[in-house]
Amino acid sequence: MALSQTYINYALEMNKKYGSLTSVLLGQFIYESSSGTSNIAKKANNCFGIKGKGTAGSYVSKSGTKWRKYNSKKESFDDYARITTNSRYKKYTKGTRNPKKYLEGLVKGGYCPDKGYVNAVMKIINSNNLTRYDSVSTSSVPKSSVKTSTITTSNVKDIVDIAITQIGIHEQGKNRTKYGAYTGTNGLAWCCAFVAWCAHKAGVSHSIVPKTASCETAKKWYISKGRYHPRGSYKPKRGDQIFFVGSPKTKTETHHTGIVEKVSGGKVYTIEGNTSDKVARRSYSLSSTGIRGYGNPAYKTLNMNSSGVPTTYPSGKSSTTSRNNIQKASAEEIAYLKKILKKNKAKSTAITDMEVVKNFKVPECNAQFVCQHGEQEFELAVLDDASLEWERRGSPGTLKFKAVKSTDKKLLPTEGDRILLIVDGTKMFQGFVFKISRSAKNPYNEYTVYDSLRYLKNKDVMIFSKKRLDQIIKTIASRTGLKCGNLPNTKFKMSAVEDDSEYFDMIQNAIDRTMMSKDQIYVLYDNVGTLQLTNIDKMKVNSCLIDADTGEDYTYETSIDSGVYNQVKLIFENKDKGTYDLYVARDSANISKWGLLQYTEKIQDPSIGKMKAQAYLKLYNMKARHINISGVLGDTKVRAGSMVPVMLKLDDVTIANYMLVEKVTHTFKNREHKMELVLSGGGFTSGQ
Repeated sequence: MALSQTYINYALEMNKKYGSLTSVLLGQFIYESSSGTSNIAKKANNCFGIKGKGTAGSYVSKSGTKWRKYNSKKESFDDYARITTNSRYKKYTKGTRNPKKYLEGLVKGGYCPDKGYVNAVMKIINSNNLTRYDSVSTSSVPKSSVKTSTITTSNVKDIVDIAITQIGIHEQGKNRTKYGAYTGTNGLAWCCAFVAWCAHKAGVSHSIVPKTASCETAKKWYISKGRYHPRGSYKPKRGDQIFFVGSPKTKTETHHTGIVEKVSGGKVYTIEGNTSDKVARRSYSLSSTGIRGYGNPAYKTLNMNSSGVPTTYPSGKSSTTSRNNIQKASAEEIAYLKKILKKNKAKSTAITDMEVVKNFKVPECNAQFVCQHGEQEFELAVLDDASLEWERRGSPGTLKFKAVKSTDKKLLPTEGDRILLIVDGTKMFQGFVFKISRSAKNPYNEYTVYDSLRYLKNKDVMIFSKKRLDQIIKTIASRTGLKCGNLPNTKFKMSAVEDDSEYFDMIQNAIDRTMMSKDQIYVLYDNVGTLQLTNIDKMKVNSCLIDADTGEDYTYETSIDSGVYNQVKLIFENKDKGTYDLYVARDSANISKWGLLQYTEKIQDPSIGKMKAQAYLKLYNMKARHINISGVLGDTKVRAGSMVPVMLKLDDVTIANYMLVEKVTHTFKNREHKMELVLSGGGFTSGQ
């Protein structure tokens, strides 16, 4: 239920003035007056159903009952708090901070004879997490927040409280909301816009919570700042931005987001926009594989309890001699910045003439589909239209084809049958039938086949202590009965507790952690029935030269509209001197070409200001480029994770590098083997 910050401030002020328990006051307010919307609340400002004569006289309802009438709802809060803390009730409530015992004390004092009253109010207190307001130190409540509902401090409590006030708000049809209007994306999915809007209303800068309606863009923004944490490697905090696993339909890594309200009992509780077309509370197991990870905004420092709830508001003062309260950058952040400055470009490798195979035989596209059905093995009569898709992260290989129906049922593949794809004499793919689509009108059945990575979607509970990525894969393979091929020593050791997680996620988390530590990108794939782990540096496919002759078509997009900056300004508030220290890195040439595109962020550690500004400029001071290439001559050696040589002259850039295959779709049609590629590297991103 939505609760206005105004009423929260009233309750906090009554706690300070009379010592009433804030959670109970708010719970009774919601119960007695439906959050201030009941008839007597509207007509008499009576929020607690108190009878008699109030500061503005009485209001007589149709039943003839006289209710206290007040000049304002705040007067109602004051009167109620004064009454319920007098000696009649205080002897039963004195010294207790437990809301249930406090309510039972009020009932003993004669407040309400209804036996179900305590349970009814407690249900409201628990469902709205109202006890978090009991932990707020009333002596440090800012005067401005007591007088008005406007939030002036950019802290974690504010963004969550803003979100709470929006609970229950529905979109106005076809994704039209004030949140989308704020980000300029009205009519589109608005979950991420809701987070940005709440941050804005809380006074949180765009440099702390990104202003975007794209979940994937927001996630990458946190990654670029070193403030993103994959699920399982981090305990989320109140005010974090939670990201969820992408939709198979949209093929994105993230498709939904929200705001973390609290963490309790192994669960994370959230407030989300665009969930069932409205703003609502949700909760998930911390180990839920539906969670991708968390963005941890660099809010101003607050004192937190163990549940991540603020125990005091920021007062602008420090208990130390120096008021700056500098937070030193972690060793991981410093190492990350140094890596950025050391690198020349994104992952790509220059091509030499000696490496590329320029003269090669055009594939004949002799594709055979062999089925192992029990003890039988036979070749299928497949229609000339099949596809094989590989993605680099988090998906099994997928083969789809149409096979002519056989009158002999023994020659019809069934679920679980093994399918082997042989192309021009090379074993290219092996998997198992997972889906069959049949139609009375069609003379064929449609089959969906996954390779052995599909079995990594099974869930388990596992504890790893100082294990390498290759050791983790071997352990999982032994549990699932999968065969291991070449799994090289990846050197970096890690520990983790994976509770009710997919094997896929366990391995991907280990791959990500290895990459961050060793700056090495590994790809896990099924090599015709065995698990293979390979460093992409060893996955060059020189026979697949992509140039104007071998690639029929491409889509190429450049942009400086989002995530591109030619000036970086980092700000450190030097409270000792009463000044702001600036660290600025700029590219004058690009400013002349594009105009000023400035990135601004407040920092906690001035010692890394210069290095961080230079690193960010190197990351962001370039046009964003995306390229997809279709109609490429098929090559059985090309899979997701391969490095292929690309030599293309585009409008504004010439590519002469190896590029990383993020996704490849092999098609077999009309006796032709073609590929569609999504590439990254050398300043290009996958664009997915």
